[in-house]
Formats: sequence, C-alpha cells, structure tokens
Amino acid sequence: MGIRFEFFKAGQGDSILVTTTQDKKEVTNILIDGGAGGLYTSKLRNLKKSLDLVVLTHLDDDHILGLRDLLKFDVENITKNDKYVPYIKEVWYNAFRNTSNTDDIKFTPPERVTTISIKNQLKFREYMSLVQGKIQYRDYISIDYITKPLDVNDVKIILLSPNDDKLKELYLKYKKEPKTTISTSSKCKDASSTIENLYKEPFTGDSSESNGSSIAFILIYQNKKFLFLADAHIPLIVKSLEKVKEQYFRDEERIEFEFIKLSHHGSRNNINYKLLDLVQSENYIILTNSKGHQHPDKETLSKILVHNKKLNYPHKINFRFNYSSVAKDSRYGFTQKDKERYNFELIHSNHYPFGGR
Repeated sequence: MGIRFEFFKAGQGDSILVTTTQDKKEVTNILIDGGAGGLYTSKLRNLKKSLDLVVLTHLDDDHILGLRDLLKFDVENITKNDKYVPYIKEVWYNAFRNTSNTDDIKFTPPERVTTISIKNQLKFREYMSLVQGKIQYRDYISIDYITKPLDVNDVKIILLSPNDDKLKELYLKYKKEPKTTISTSSKCKDASSTIENLYKEPFTGDSSESNGSSIAFILIYQNKKFLFLADAHIPLIVKSLEKVKEQYFRDEERIEFEFIKLSHHGSRNNINYKLLDLVQSENYIILTNSKGHQHPDKETLSKILVHNKKLNYPHKINFRFNYSSVAKDSRYGFTQKDKERYNFELIHSNHYPFGGR
C-alpha cells in the first residue's frame, strides 16, 4: 500500500498527479490542475492511465490549459468512436453550467471575450458538454453545498473552499471588462529584506475573484493528511480549518500535515498568522518557475519560519520547489546563519515520498 505525488513542471502554474497503490497495482489516480498548455504536450498526453478524478481548481490559464488539451483528446476519440472509454472518469470544475443553491445564478458569457483565461474556460466547458454521459461532471463545488467528506476510492477529501459567496464574486466578475497585467521579471522582489523584518510586514490579502473561487481541500490517505490550497483566499481557509479541526482533529494542537501545498505559489497575499496557528508541517510545496508574478515571496517563507520558531516547532522546515532554479538560497538572500537559526532548507523536489535534494 502507498501513496505518491508527482509535482509536474507546469510553468507558473500547478499540476499534481496523485496515485495510490495496493499490491503493486494502481488503485486511484487523481490529477489536480493542468498547468500551462505546454505541459500537455510534454507530460499529460503521455500519462496513458485512467484518471478517477480531475480537479480543475479554478479558471486561470496556469491551471486550466493543460487540462483543456487533455480533455480535448478524450472528446476527439469519443466523437469518433461511441464505444471509446475515456481516460477521465470525473471532473470537478466550477463553470456555472447547471449551478444550483446560489440564488439561481446562471453563467452567461460576456459579449466581448478579451482574455485567454475566459476563452479557455469557455472551451473547457464546451468540451464537457460534448462528453455528457461519458465523463461525470461536478460543476458546483461549494462548502455550503458539500458539507461532508468525499470518498474517491481509498482517498478521502475534505473541502475547504470555495463557498457560495466566492462563487458569486467570480460570476459577477464576468460582467466586467476583463483585464490582465503580468510582469516578466523572475527576481525575488524582497530578497534584500531580512527574515525578521518581513515577518513584521502586514498582510494585504488576495483580491482576485478567480483565486477566491479555488477548490482547496485536505486529502487523507490512511493516517496521512495533505493540504492543497490551490490559489485560495486564506481567510476562508482559516474559517474552514477551524471548523474541520473541531469536527475531526480536535486532539491535535495544530493540524499536522505531511506537506502543505502553499496557496498561489507562495504569494505574500495568500498566507497569514491565523493559518499558521492552525497548521504545521515539515514540508511546504511551492510550484512555480517564478516567471510572471515572481512567486514565491521571501515574505511568505519568512512568516512561516519565524512563526514556527515562536511556536517552538521542533522539526526542520523544508521548502520544496518543483524547479531547481527557484530553490536557490541566493535568490532570496538567505545565508547559512539564517538557515541555522531558523532550521530550514530549500530543496528541489518533484515527488512525494521525498528523497534527496
């Protein structure tokens, strides 16, 4: 028996394959997000395995493009051969197709579609309409609607985000003229600041409606827990974790996870002290090539380090990156003295179970 995770090189985005095995045979395969389009060409197309569940956490390009192309493969084969069995068994994606319990919201595309994100989410939704009856589709993933853990074979999932309010905010965004602004520098913005000073910086919070709609959850396999935060808004995550802790993990002072996949690729706007008061782990996963928005922020790493030290966390903290270029001490201005004082390492790691630098 066992579980393993592969953190694909997905550009600025996320793509994670979860596989459980028993007696050397695969039991469950779950794909979380699909990264940018090039990931499909380089990796996803060659999986050649049945996916029990595909979770598209939200509509941003760095999560949707690879899955759009993966789904296209099944669509093309289904239309050619009615007996074709698709690789994908079930998809979770909030696209407002048949939304219920949210004041009868119905998604209507804007008259002018000007951003690739909207175009690609519409294309993804179109593909799902073509495979009705062949691939199961949940398009209303909300903690206000799904209140109990969900079972996917031998894996249990406890939803933390989004709620109805976050989905409504996303819907209303479509009535506005979409805008996109992306920087191109890959340098760490706050490398010259000290860990101690960055810890004191106030939180600003993420205002992106699409990020707020992220499907975030706890994945449980046997006695191990893993936290997947997508690009979720942390105040909602905190509220959900407080409730989950009271229901399921009351005996734990802080909920212990094998690893925490940090929200929004380690952005300073997607972490706060209330979260760090609720969770603990030796391993923090950061998935990005650091292009575009220059994630992760040194401030995020600093807050984790100082807060764990204040709470007397006894173990070494490992920040694990799926790109070696982002796992460099020099990028953040970390010194050996910093690493000794706060007991941490920066590690290039594409798999769990972990092994080596």
